[in-house]
Amino acid sequence: IIDDTLSQLPFTIPFIWLTIGLFGMLPDVAWLPTAMIVLITIFAWVSGRLESFPLLVISMFAALAIGFHNDFSDSGAVNDGELWDVISLSAFYGAVYSLIVNQMARTGLLYRFINESLTSEEDNLETTANYLVLYNNEESKGLFLDFSKWATITGFLFSFTVVSGIGPVIGALYLTYCTIYDKYRYLFTAIPVVHILTFVNFSIQNDFSESTFYQLAGIILIIEGLLLTLYSSKAEYGWKMFGWAEDEEDEFYTWLDNLGIVSMGYVVAGFGLAMQKIDADELAWGLMAIYLAGIGLQGFRENTEAPWRRGFGTFGTIISLFGLSMEFDADESIFRYITLYEIQPQPVATTSVEVEEIEEEQAELDIDKELDAIDLDSSE
Repeated sequence: IIDDTLSQLPFTIPFIWLTIGLFGMLPDVAWLPTAMIVLITIFAWVSGRLESFPLLVISMFAALAIGFHNDFSDSGAVNDGELWDVISLSAFYGAVYSLIVNQMARTGLLYRFINESLTSEEDNLETTANYLVLYNNEESKGLFLDFSKWATITGFLFSFTVVSGIGPVIGALYLTYCTIYDKYRYLFTAIPVVHILTFVNFSIQNDFSESTFYQLAGIILIIEGLLLTLYSSKAEYGWKMFGWAEDEEDEFYTWLDNLGIVSMGYVVAGFGLAMQKIDADELAWGLMAIYLAGIGLQGFRENTEAPWRRGFGTFGTIISLFGLSMEFDADESIFRYITLYEIQPQPVATTSVEVEEIEEEQAELDIDKELDAIDLDSSE
């Protein structure tokens, strides 16, 4: 006689009868797939049969789309706006389902009823972990955590129209948390892009005015760019935050340089957006010049010495000052003339021979000036 702990009851026949019962209970057959997935999820969790959980997560998004599409189609053909609502609602509630499953897996609650005697340790070690089947081993559990996490983030980010655009905001915040907590080093540099796209969708859903949109978008990019600039200038922050190893020092400093360049781009883009719909263009150009001058000065510090800081900082400051000078009336202010005089091209020596030639030319000019002065004195 097989021991009771090793015997498993088939659930195919019971689910056939359950499906027939749901046909009579549900107001619309289109919601049958969603109801079935919820019931299968509960049964699989309680019975400890977790192999199908990755497929259940994927299937939930499709099942929700079927249900919501049927609801919108009851009133006629589904137009483009309603189609976006179907995608958004399916993505949002699918993300909620994925988030619940992810947190159950993270806390271990998902594996509470799993029967260790049903699978041997040799079978668990020999099975190759993949994203579509959840096995009872650490590697497979880790892959499922990543899979359910990214399914949650993707679902929230694509729920464009849900609750006036709150869904993508939740997704962006959760992505930021996961980036820092799970130490996604290179994704960290692209977080402001996700934030600004989320804000664009939020402003569209809430009918922000054009001036409000440009001002808030510029402020968001400026603030986040300044924060990334702080991280790029304080190497110890990035080193501790993402847990770099000693043998990754070269990669770390390359990452730090890339972070600094990207952060500078965010700040400049923020000023550019803010200047579209504000009257204080002089203030924006001035603040941009101060920021870029600070970047240039950092390039001469021992801890943050880098050619790109000196190059971008210097030329960026010149361009910003030129833009600032163009905001002044030439008849009422001499600032434009002073700026044009300061940025006019000067001879630059690149080799020792050119240095000597420039010095000789300068010495000849000085001698000519002295001779002219002597001739003037003698004529008097």
